[in-house]
Amino acid sequence: MRGSSLGRLHEPRASESAQATLEMALCTVALLGMILGVAVIWRAAERGVLARLVEEAASHGLDVAGAIDAALF
Repeated sequence: MRGSSLGRLHEPRASESAQATLEMALCTVALLGMILGVAVIWRAAERGVLARLVEEAASHGLDVAGAIDAALF
């Protein structure tokens, strides 16, 4: 099997190297975005913003219709 390239490594072409660099850059940006999003949610929870939002949302459903709706759920 002289002409076969199975199992052999090849030198990366310039286009493959550029594609790998672009993929790495996009993955890095996506990862940093997720880390930033988690940090923002963490800070909001730490400051009580999420608790206030939940309290305000729950206070709207405390009438009779809200209790019936919750019971039927």
